[in-house]
Amino acid sequence: MSNAEVIPMPETKTSTRERLCQLRDALSATFAERGNLAEAVMLAIVAKQHVCVVGPPGAAKSALLLSLQTAINGGRFFDTLMSRFSVEEDVFGPRSLTAMKADRWERVLGGYLADSEFAFLDEVFKANGSILNALLRILNERTYQGAPRPLWTVVAASNELQEDESLDALWDRFMLRLDVSWVKSEDTFRRLISRRPPKFSTPCTVSMDEIRVAHDEAMAISPVLPDAVVTELCRLRKALADAGIHASDRRWMAIGDLLRAAAWLDGSSAVEIDHLAVLRFALWSKLDELPRVKAALDSIDTGVVGEVTKVIDDALRAWESRPSEPVAYRDAQTGLCNTIEEARRKVDAVLAGSVTKRARERIQRKRGALDSAWDQLRADLASRLGFKR
Repeated sequence: MSNAEVIPMPETKTSTRERLCQLRDALSATFAERGNLAEAVMLAIVAKQHVCVVGPPGAAKSALLLSLQTAINGGRFFDTLMSRFSVEEDVFGPRSLTAMKADRWERVLGGYLADSEFAFLDEVFKANGSILNALLRILNERTYQGAPRPLWTVVAASNELQEDESLDALWDRFMLRLDVSWVKSEDTFRRLISRRPPKFSTPCTVSMDEIRVAHDEAMAISPVLPDAVVTELCRLRKALADAGIHASDRRWMAIGDLLRAAAWLDGSSAVEIDHLAVLRFALWSKLDELPRVKAALDSIDTGVVGEVTKVIDDALRAWESRPSEPVAYRDAQTGLCNTIEEARRKVDAVLAGSVTKRARERIQRKRGALDSAWDQLRADLASRLGFKR
C-alpha cells in the first residue's frame, strides 16, 4: 500500500484537460506500446469508472499504473498484491482493538482501500471468495462501512482472465478492460533492450478537486445523447448480439458516461460518432471476442476524422512493421516512401477542404506521428545516398 505525498509542481496556467492529456501522452511515451492503457486510465478517472488489465507478468502494467500516483495531488492511493492467502485485513484494514473492548465490530480503515480514492489491485482474481465478495460491494457502492471518503477509481490487474462464472458480477464492475501483451514491434523491442528501463517523470500534476470538477463537467456534456449516436449504439448492440456478444444493461447505461468523458478529454461540447472508438475498452468479456468487437466498431461510419485516421493508421502500421535488418530495410524504403507520401497527400486534401475546427485539430494531432515517420525515412534515405540534409 502507498499513501506517499506528492510534491507540488510549480504553478501552471494550463487547464485540467490539458494536464490530463499531458499525463496520458507522457505515460504513453515512457511505456512502449502502452498508449491504450494510458488512454483507458484517463478515461476511467474522468468518468469515475474502474479498469481491469489482463496480461502476462513483466508487461509494465503495474509500473505504468503506479507511476500515476506521482501526478495526482490530494488523492489517497492504496495498492496491494493479492493471492489465495490474502485476508480481508490486508485490503480493508485490521479489526480495531479499541472497538472490540467496547464490544463493537470496527476496522482500522486508515491507509487501506476504504481510506483511498484510488487503488491498484494486482492479481485481483487470485483473492479468496470473501475478499472478492467485499470488493463486489465496494466497487459498486464506492464506500465501506465507516469509510471517510468514497472510492473513485480502482485499477485491477491479472495475469490471466478467469473463466469462473462466479466472478462474472465482479468482472462486470470493471467498465474498461484491456488485454495487454509484451511488446510486439521489433523496433520497439530493440529500443527497449538498448537502454535502461524507463522512468516516468510527471510533466504536471492534477489535484483531486480538479478531477472532481472535470468529472462534473464531463457528465454535463450531452445529458441526452444525440440521436445519431443512439442509433449507432442500437445498431452496434444488434451487430454484437448477432456475433454472440452480449453486455449487461448496466454496462450499456454506463457507456454514456464513458462517451462523455471521451468528449470532454477531446475538448468537444457534445458526444459525437467518432467517440464510439473508446468502446473497444468496454464491450468485450472474453479474449476471443476482441476481433469481433473490433470488426463491429470498424463498421461505424465515423465521418471525415475516422476516414483520415484510418489512412494515417494504415501508413503508420507499415512504418512500424518495417524490417529491422539493414539490407531489407533499404529495399523497403521506396515502398514506404510511396505509402507515407500518399497518406500525407490524402490528409492534405482533407485539410484543404471544409472541415470543422475541432476535426482539423484532431487530424493535425494524428498527422504529427505521420510527419515524424516521414522525417525519419527521409533522413535514412539521405544518409544511405550520401546526401546532406
